[in-house]
Amino acid sequence: MNIWFPTKKGAQLLLNIPYLFGATEMKRFHVPLNVQGNLSCVNRWIKRPKTVSTAALGSCVYPLHIADNVSHIFHFLTKELPTSLVLEGGPGGKKEGFMGRQKSKSNHHSKKKKKSGLSSTKNIIVPTPRPNFVKEAGPGCYIARRDRSPSWLIGWEDIEPEDFQGEEVPDIAIDPDEQTLSLCNVESVTKVAYITVFEVSLRGAHGEVLPLGQSTNNNGETTNCATFIILCPPRVFVHICFLDVTGDQDISEIRIDSDVQPWTEHPNPNDEHFQRLTFPLQGGPYLCTQGENGELTHFFSGNLHAIDFRCPIGTPLLAVGDGIVVEAKDVNTLSGIEVMNLFEWNSILIRLDEEEKRSDHEINGPLFVEYVHIRKAHVKAGDRVQRGQIIGESGSVGFSPEPHLHFSAFRSLEPTAPTVRVRFETSAEEGESLERIEFLPEAGKWYDSSGLAGCPPSSSSDGKEK
Repeated sequence: MNIWFPTKKGAQLLLNIPYLFGATEMKRFHVPLNVQGNLSCVNRWIKRPKTVSTAALGSCVYPLHIADNVSHIFHFLTKELPTSLVLEGGPGGKKEGFMGRQKSKSNHHSKKKKKSGLSSTKNIIVPTPRPNFVKEAGPGCYIARRDRSPSWLIGWEDIEPEDFQGEEVPDIAIDPDEQTLSLCNVESVTKVAYITVFEVSLRGAHGEVLPLGQSTNNNGETTNCATFIILCPPRVFVHICFLDVTGDQDISEIRIDSDVQPWTEHPNPNDEHFQRLTFPLQGGPYLCTQGENGELTHFFSGNLHAIDFRCPIGTPLLAVGDGIVVEAKDVNTLSGIEVMNLFEWNSILIRLDEEEKRSDHEINGPLFVEYVHIRKAHVKAGDRVQRGQIIGESGSVGFSPEPHLHFSAFRSLEPTAPTVRVRFETSAEEGESLERIEFLPEAGKWYDSSGLAGCPPSSSSDGKEK
């Protein structure tokens, strides 16, 4: 994440920059940087060692004393380094993925490359279908897309890249005078940004309060925060919200974490595996809170066909078919909406046995299914499981605004494998025979092992208790 603070002559800016060290102790360095002369910007690069201990996370404090006409200060961090303005501790080292098998290696710390001829191309508005997401399932999460812009967003600003030639434009910008938070995209690609702001009141374009959610780390420490999920077209600045900094609070000490990278569209959105699965949860019915192409986290290659079901922590998870457990992980306890939770979770991964084709037109092949956010695994790698067997317990571990099961399927174990659509199947008596019923869950509807179900009497249509 790059943070941009416009400053005035004579101003002093104090930034807390997270840094990784080879030793296991926490370190804190104070490095004064005096800027002399007529400069347009100051670039200060913090390099990361190739080999580090992930437990060794400290912070560097750089007081910047501006002695002359300095219009902007850009502060950049290199690739793969988790960042914030104030970081007491957090994940380090290589990001292992993005909530599931998708290994989306972040580019938000890498230096921007200059582009030529960008001004001659037209601005692109990314088309989006219906949300396929239950808004109430994401407390503290705020979603923005240009073709369906929310009322709380300040606005979208089209920019001309040549206006920024010779300058390093950051991903995230904070205006200390206007107290606004912005996302900057001067490149020719659509970008996806997850931006978490901690422990500060936020207001929308019309002064409305944006309620915060919560996030809890593996040490059990809980913080209040909000996360913005923004799909940003090329050559656009998104002015997100106002930071309601009052009293003794210093805008330079606000903690902000982010992951900003090019949007990876699914190479074949209609790809479907013809092997049919049984329902993954015992009991029910359960509200589907996010379906295929859901706007919270299911709109890119590694998650497009995933399905989320709201369920209490500890709900038994069932094998959707016969197969072999590839991986089972239940060591994490972190939860909530902090952006870094996108890279840590608990899950069970199973390779299902291949079934015979029902017709010559079917394309099956290998099928891997994954249960994400689990609390407990009852199986281990190498175990053989049978359809309907209890394999674990649901949870809320990882990027999880509320307890739920995130279920997805893949054709391979490649780190960047795209998801594949799968359908669930049940049987119903039709006269003297059994009729097979297939279903693909959609957000806002209730499901159990029998397929589409009615809303329980104790719940409203959005799943809340009456």
